[in-house]
Amino acid sequence: MLSKKAMPLLVTFVIVMVFVKGGMAQPPQDLEKQVAYLNERLDLTEEQTVQIRDIIGRGQTERDRLRELNAENREAMRAAMQDLRDETDQQIDRLLTEEQKTEYDKMKKEMRDKRHHRGPRDGHRREHR
Repeated sequence: MLSKKAMPLLVTFVIVMVFVKGGMAQPPQDLEKQVAYLNERLDLTEEQTVQIRDIIGRGQTERDRLRELNAENREAMRAAMQDLRDETDQQIDRLLTEEQKTEYDKMKKEMRDKRHHRGPRDGHRREHR
């Protein structure tokens, strides 16, 4: 069973990995760059920054552990990663003001939209008709 503390970390990681259309850069992958990206988008307080840094760091550790445990079973890994994302998202959401939650929700929607419109992972793009 996946730790409830570990799940929010993955959600944060995924959110910062999203490409945002309209000239915004891809969110960075390393911990400090992820936190800086979230700070830029959400205007975090120092306390929020510290707490989110901890959440993301724990999530990265848990994500790596899940990859090792589920290396042979991609479906199990996918389910465990989704649980981790959900828990990470919930932990971060509890730290945010209403205004920040609105922006955070917008970020998550952008990520879902980008993921939905992304082509297949085999390197070939689908043609849109």
